[in-house]
Amino acid sequence: MTVQQRTIGNVNLRPEIARNSVFGIVLAQPTWAPGLSASIDYFDIKVRDVISSLSIQQEVDLCTAGNKEICGAMDLTSATKYVTAQAFNLASMRDKGFDVEAVYRMGLADLGLPGHLTWRALGSRTLSFLTDSGVLGTIPSEGAGVNMGNTPKWKVLASQGWDNDKASVTLSERWISDGVYSNEFIECQTGCPVSTVVHPTIFDNRMKGAFYVDIGATYKFSNKLTGYAKIDNVANVDPVDAPQSGPGFGINPALYDVLGRQYRAGLRYNF
Repeated sequence: MTVQQRTIGNVNLRPEIARNSVFGIVLAQPTWAPGLSASIDYFDIKVRDVISSLSIQQEVDLCTAGNKEICGAMDLTSATKYVTAQAFNLASMRDKGFDVEAVYRMGLADLGLPGHLTWRALGSRTLSFLTDSGVLGTIPSEGAGVNMGNTPKWKVLASQGWDNDKASVTLSERWISDGVYSNEFIECQTGCPVSTVVHPTIFDNRMKGAFYVDIGATYKFSNKLTGYAKIDNVANVDPVDAPQSGPGFGINPALYDVLGRQYRAGLRYNF
């Protein structure tokens, strides 16, 4: 049987619906530490009717399972049989975690020194990042701790800086926690179960985290002209590659530094 494939847009798409629940606590410059501000926020983000695309076979399978919306995108009974490749509101996502931030700033005048010191740290903890494709024969995918995606369990950005009216120097650190290639993979070396689409097997599922250090400085020549210089990834840390070679494996540029040490310098002029 010959079936045509038609690729068009879907005028029946609905808006993606998101609900974001957030609550937290803020500590703002207490009397015992007037330069300190800190906060912790818990978030729970739910998105439904996420727009996603399907393969032709997935559309046929969903129609056979009774999905009337998908059945409307095909005709397998007439003389001109076709299946329409288009986007549908099928998937859903839920992201849960918390953010922690702290800032402390102090003047150095009491020590007989110019300028101010500033310490800042921001950490994000992903507790769960669940994605359901809505496709028949698949299971919800847990993304928390998957370093091949963009949701490691922990991401932390910290900085320490000095500044005055003319100049500033900042040291920054970026840290990503250890994770896995996929939470759906089964790690084994011997006696492995049968590899399936839902639960493939893998020799080594671990992906190391990373730690990067950056340094930058600015100098104000006038009210309109400022010079700057910055070195990213000072230690020239190599990116972390996937645990084994093969199609679908590689380096994740969304999470890791893939360029190595970088130097930047320039002038900014405000008109």
